Amino acid sequence: VRLEYRDFTLDAQSDLLVVLEPPEVFTPDESAAVVAWVEAGGTLILADERHLSGSAPLFQAFAARLGSATNSMSTQARIVQPVASVSQLQMQNTSVLEQLPATAAVLVEANGEPVVAGFVHGKGYVYLSSSTYPYSNAGLAQAGNAELVLHLVGRIGPSGRILFDEYHHGFVREPSLGSLLTGSAWG
Repeated sequence: VRLEYRDFTLDAQSDLLVVLEPPEVFTPDESAAVVAWVEAGGTLILADERHLSGSAPLFQAFAARLGSATNSMSTQARIVQPVASVSQLQMQNTSVLEQLPATAAVLVEANGEPVVAGFVHGKGYVYLSSSTYPYSNAGLAQAGNAELVLHLVGRIGPSGRILFDEYHHGFVREPSLGSLLTGSAWG
């Protein structure tokens, strides 16, 4: 399900929230809502590469922070935990998980620095990633990346409901003829 064109609310029917590189900033209330939803049993996948992005407040809400990678761009990342049948993944990242909660388990690292990690939070679970590449169409085609994503999504089971955050990609209001005429290049 896509979370778009409505208020940013999370419900008990959704099992997994996917937040990928949002350009719009999470407000304190929205960050608190996500934390409460995870504490109640939800699973969050949060992936971003930009330090000062819209997701920074959400990373902070989970006591995490992105930092600059020592060697950035395309690299082979080492799988630390059994999340795929390969030992390395192709990654493209300029950031690493600079700060993580003490309970976090590093799942994937690049050049000895954490890139994907997970931890229990309340009754739920949080996956943090400093690379969006494994979740992209190009990344999913690389050996092991689809397995990694399936491993993360598999936490909710085969009948789980996945919610994709499009709200923080600007899909806040339903488009209308007036908004298309005044807010688009064609208009």
